[in-house]
Formats: sequence, C-alpha cells, structure tokens
Amino acid sequence: TQGWTANLWLRLNELPAQDAYILDRGEGAARLSLVLNGSNLKARYGSVEVQAATPLAATMWTHLALVVAPAELRLYVNGAMAGSAAITPAALSGAVSVGGASDGTGLLTADIDELRISNTARSADWIALSAGIEGERNDAIVTY
Repeated sequence: TQGWTANLWLRLNELPAQDAYILDRGEGAARLSLVLNGSNLKARYGSVEVQAATPLAATMWTHLALVVAPAELRLYVNGAMAGSAAITPAALSGAVSVGGASDGTGLLTADIDELRISNTARSADWIALSAGIEGERNDAIVTY
C-alpha cells in the first residue's frame, strides 16, 4: 500500500465529554480513526493509538493531518508532528465517516474546512506547507 492521508481544518464548538470522531474508516484491525475526547486528540489504527501532546482548544481553527504510511501512523497538529507509532497497515476499505463514527455514534460538534483525502502518504514537508498556506491566517500568496 502507498498509504493514505487526511488533512483538514477543525474548529470545535465545544470540547466533547466522550469520544467524538473527526474521521472514521474501516473496522476491526484495519479501523482508522481520528478521535477527540475533551481536548485530547488521538489517532487510532486497530489497537494502536497515538495521542497528541498538545490539547486542542474550542473556538480556534486547528490544522490536523492523519497519515498512514507503509509502516507508520503519523498525527500532525498545525503542521508539526504530534506523534507516531509503528503499524502494519492493511488496505483501507469502506466509506470515510466525517463528524462521527461509521456506526453513527460519537458525533462531533465542530466546523470542518478544506478536508482533503489522498491515497498516498504525504510527507512532513507537504503537511507543513499545507498548514502554512491555508486557514485563518493565510497571508501567503502562492502562484503556480
């Protein structure tokens, strides 16, 4: 597998009291989730979990990225690596649920903007650039 990347901007309306799913895909050992509980952000792949050290705040735009690389799960917050863990990924399948778990539970109260999903593992430089030129303070002009 070449990997998978989801990146987005998130603004929480409130901090969830229990697991709220930003993204959810698959099931069992191949389930991939981006989950928020209170201000604690976690990426999960099967039984592997990566937790961001920095808590998220309500009402502020935050750039998030979740990357499944050939041997690693990576979590980024505002363009910087927030954590990683070794994984052995299987091919991802099924629909991607946004704003809740795939079974309809864990609903999130938030605004999501500029959600992008790629069927490749984006590099740390790509994630940092994406966070830097988009969002609330996008005062950079990029021409092609």
